Amino acid sequence: IKEYSIKKVDADIIVKFDILNKKEEKTPVSGYIFAILKNSQKKSGEMISPYSIMSSGLPVKPSNGQYFSILRFKPVKIKFPGNLDLSKFNKVEILIYSVKNKLVLQKGFIINEKK
Repeated sequence: IKEYSIKKVDADIIVKFDILNKKEEKTPVSGYIFAILKNSQKKSGEMISPYSIMSSGLPVKPSNGQYFSILRFKPVKIKFPGNLDLSKFNKVEILIYSVKNKLVLQKGFIINEKK
């Protein structure tokens, strides 16, 4: 993941980032992506997009995520609709699953952190 940003646009929160295929043979990679807004000070109040029921901080059904297929890299945009207050969250976590529903990447970023 690189070139990420988290912004309030109108009533929505938009998370943008690029995902990179790091396989040497440059074969296409497919899977599902989620973004989770978190507040490390609170146990509750997490928001996941695309929506999914969560258990132990992870989506129960990974195939509910945003589908992707890439050869080298792909820009990703995940929207949290509604009138959310971005200041109530201090971290965004990106989850990437394989098409076989295996978690292959879990990476967190501090909101407003300079990359």
